[in-house]
Amino acid sequence: QSLCAAYCGSVGDRACEPMKRPLMRVQPTDYCEGAVPRLLPEQEDAGLSGTEGSFRGVDGLDAAILGRRSARTFAPKPLAAKDVEHLMHLFSHSPHPLACHVVALRGEALEPGLYVSGRKVRSGIFADTIAELSVDQPFVSTSSLVLVISAPTFGAGTLIAAGMFAHTLHLHCSARRIGFSPIGAFYDRKLQQFLKTDHYILYVLAIGNESEA
Repeated sequence: QSLCAAYCGSVGDRACEPMKRPLMRVQPTDYCEGAVPRLLPEQEDAGLSGTEGSFRGVDGLDAAILGRRSARTFAPKPLAAKDVEHLMHLFSHSPHPLACHVVALRGEALEPGLYVSGRKVRSGIFADTIAELSVDQPFVSTSSLVLVISAPTFGAGTLIAAGMFAHTLHLHCSARRIGFSPIGAFYDRKLQQFLKTDHYILYVLAIGNESEA
């Protein structure tokens, strides 16, 4: 076995603190990159392979679950206005006490800028800025929308709520064939300064039309 570690970003003066409790154990996972996930035989026997119905107005909850994956690249084409409207509606119904900060990067449905509670609070082109704040991940700058989820408190409850909300959004995007990439690496304090909030930053989500390349 081999272990490889990579470093990127800028060096700061933030001190390291000893962990108060050990890290949780995470089982190795096969994300089926480049492959079509299949149902287990017992799931097929239960009749789940042909689930019918709708998922918030789009057909195929089963297909949305099985087809869900993280986008690696985004196409220059902006999201359709109807998709942006649908996503903004979902953002406005985030579970308490989560707050949604939307950074619109491109498209006609929303002018570029920062939106909170569906209202634009700052105009500007922030593609390079949001990529830098996401630990210099350049693909983030090519998305159409970047959603930053925050909360006034930090703990297991808010982290779980943020994760569940993000996965719900991911299913909506998967069903609509919209690229979606959850991002867990970001500069939290710099993001707070950029968003002008004292909330804890919990999650960053990049959303846009996925590139076929």
